[in-house]
Amino acid sequence: ECKLGLTTSDGQPLALRAAWKNEQHEHHKVAVAVIAQLFTYMQLWHLQYCFITSWFVTWLVHCPAHERHKLYVSKPLMSGTSSGRQPEATAMGSVAWLQSQALRTMHVQVAPYLPPPAASDAGGADHGPQGEGSEQPDAGAEPGSDSSYAPSSPRKQGSSSRGHSAGSAQPADAPYSHAASLQLVAPGAVVLLDRICTGDAGTVVHAVYQGAPAVVKLFGPDSPAQAAYRRELQAYQRFQGQQGHLLPVMLGAGYLAPGVRFIALSVVDGQPLASLAPDIPKAVCAAALCALTSLHGIDGFVHGDVHLGNIMVVRKDSADDTAATCVLLDFGRSRFNATPDEQQQEAKTLQRLLCA
Repeated sequence: ECKLGLTTSDGQPLALRAAWKNEQHEHHKVAVAVIAQLFTYMQLWHLQYCFITSWFVTWLVHCPAHERHKLYVSKPLMSGTSSGRQPEATAMGSVAWLQSQALRTMHVQVAPYLPPPAASDAGGADHGPQGEGSEQPDAGAEPGSDSSYAPSSPRKQGSSSRGHSAGSAQPADAPYSHAASLQLVAPGAVVLLDRICTGDAGTVVHAVYQGAPAVVKLFGPDSPAQAAYRRELQAYQRFQGQQGHLLPVMLGAGYLAPGVRFIALSVVDGQPLASLAPDIPKAVCAAALCALTSLHGIDGFVHGDVHLGNIMVVRKDSADDTAATCVLLDFGRSRFNATPDEQQQEAKTLQRLLCA
């Protein structure tokens, strides 16, 4: 269920595919966030059929078993409408049809989606940021009728569909590669439990990593998510000596499923500063500023997304705030080689938040 507004200013459903394709579209970021998150889930759980629902409108989504680099997105389906003598498909009827399709194809083995490796993926490992990637699925066609929702006949992976019109049932090919050198995490090494939150770049879940409790961040195949993954990975690599006291311990990182990267972190036994506001103890405020400025002292670091939800306080003694320490989270917007002025501005921003 999408809680983002998927309607235009005049109340009409968004053209998700058009918004996804056009970076200048006013709803482009929303479309990318919704489609990329759904694509991530479909790859992780080997799903072929899903749907997006937001208030009174629903979209059906299909990721073919043997063309995992594509998504087919239906036209928006209203909660219940008809047009003259020609009845239109309702959301309930369409979802029922979707369920029947899923049951009919549940025996089909789903092939993996393997994005083309970036320069940092050589040899099967991602060793840090190498610039913005372009790994994102094709949003698929937005056909004009239910009958053209899915392709009538499967095509071989990698075959070209260029030349089809925008209204065609066949989407243009997305970048695709078998990328045999990419190494996926061993089956069972990561067990996903319940969702904690979903942000701009991905989803955070409680998990078990190699038998130990962990927090796992999932990054989808879209370019913003992949850039956030590389920035976060770089931060943990640069801050190896600070892990465990100024930031969580990174337990592992890589491909959880083809097209989906992950970072597994240790569980921080604390609470976010946002839960203490507006009466944050002075000693805790000092610990938060100390944690941030300590990281500022390494390679010109700036966090890029400082707010009270991204800092956790760890109390060794619940009755003594002077013994509290703070841990920073979420480095998806961080960067290095910032100027001293930029670092000072970030410290002032945190100070204002702590005093608010």
